[in-house]
Amino acid sequence: MKKIIKAGSVDQTIDVFIQDSASTTGAGKTGLAYNTASLVCYYRKGATGSATALTLATQTVGGAHSDGGFVEISSANMPGMYRLDLSDTIVATAGTVTLMLSGASGMAPLPIELQVVAVDLEDATSMGISRLDAAVTSRLASASYTAPLDAAGTRTAVGLASANLDTQLAPLASGVPVASIAANAINAAAIATGALTATKFAAGAIDAAALATDAANEIAAAVGGRTMAELSGDPGATPTADQAAMLTFMAIRNKRDTDSGLGTDEIHNSAGTVILTATISDAAGVFSKAKYA
Repeated sequence: MKKIIKAGSVDQTIDVFIQDSASTTGAGKTGLAYNTASLVCYYRKGATGSATALTLATQTVGGAHSDGGFVEISSANMPGMYRLDLSDTIVATAGTVTLMLSGASGMAPLPIELQVVAVDLEDATSMGISRLDAAVTSRLASASYTAPLDAAGTRTAVGLASANLDTQLAPLASGVPVASIAANAINAAAIATGALTATKFAAGAIDAAALATDAANEIAAAVGGRTMAELSGDPGATPTADQAAMLTFMAIRNKRDTDSGLGTDEIHNSAGTVILTATISDAAGVFSKAKYA
């Protein structure tokens, strides 16, 4: 059996079960007493301790603690169960203690392991640990510990005046001044991919009033100054704005052949290659042109 006891405890008593060596069912041995012939108890403390006798003494089931006290609890109701009073020496210091009850005729030797611990498992407040209490400030006196800054120290560390943080940070509510941002601090490399999406902006957040004049000019210059590639075929019924603009441009600028004999109208690219052809007809004074394809 194994039991946990707090180191330094006094007048400790444990209940033990002694098995009948003749039983095939594990029944308890009854009728033993402190003075039963050859019955002895020894204990050993730690890995280097030697076997030391705990002299058994007379005891009653409900009697006051007495070192070595040994008595049967109830042969009728708890056969095989005995009370054993430990000496204070056995549990004086934390560690493992091994006990052995043996020697009496008809009993199976009983090994007992005590785990003597430095904490009190029955102390619901702090488990008997002296450092766990309400006075946490008393634990700060250590050369390896630096106490956190108080309010004033924190403000000084971050360069704030003596007023409270709400007052100091109030200007941020109206935006961060441009002068507070380092040159080129916000660029493409500083913005994660996908960080700016349509869902990130409130409806109407970007309108003409929200754009500075130079920003609008730069946008216009960027859009107006870019180039577009020529089309290589029909952009379809739903072209992009770039495709629609390029088709109109190519039809006006590039070579165009209208052949009444063949009944075709052709639009070329800048190199002279036909990219689109439409059929044409002139009947009874009505000129018709089909879709380019």
